[in-house]
Amino acid sequence: MTLSLAGFPARPAPAVRPIGQLSIVPFVAATLAVLSLLMVAAPVPTTGIYMSISPGTLATTRMAPVYVSIDGKNRIFVSFRSGRSRTELRPATLESMGGLVASSLDVANPTSELVFVRASQRVKYGAFMSVVSRLQADGYTSIGLIGDEMPDN
Repeated sequence: MTLSLAGFPARPAPAVRPIGQLSIVPFVAATLAVLSLLMVAAPVPTTGIYMSISPGTLATTRMAPVYVSIDGKNRIFVSFRSGRSRTELRPATLESMGGLVASSLDVANPTSELVFVRASQRVKYGAFMSVVSRLQADGYTSIGLIGDEMPDN
């Protein structure tokens, strides 16, 4: 027991308690810094392909449309009319595809005609876009996309 100068017993020293109020300013500042860093460093697409997607109805055309098809093994085929209501698919490569499409259309200015591209669900995006890019590089600007299932031969 300790004595105080006045003769009364001294009170025990209070226990040291931790401070319950933390400053959240450093936390908010660090969060905003990380957020702004991630926003600036986000990947931005540098190249793009312009595509004009037409509405669901197809305008009447003089002839059957030409289809460029890509199967599950990334093989390219161009459709040719082989009769009144029958078409056949001829194999093509990226290099020969533009010429085959032009000969299938059989018009004076084939690059102004509508060309449809359809692909199997198993086709990789890069293979599909290389076909679309090659058609655009060959001058075909009216390109339609078909989402129908196509048999994988």
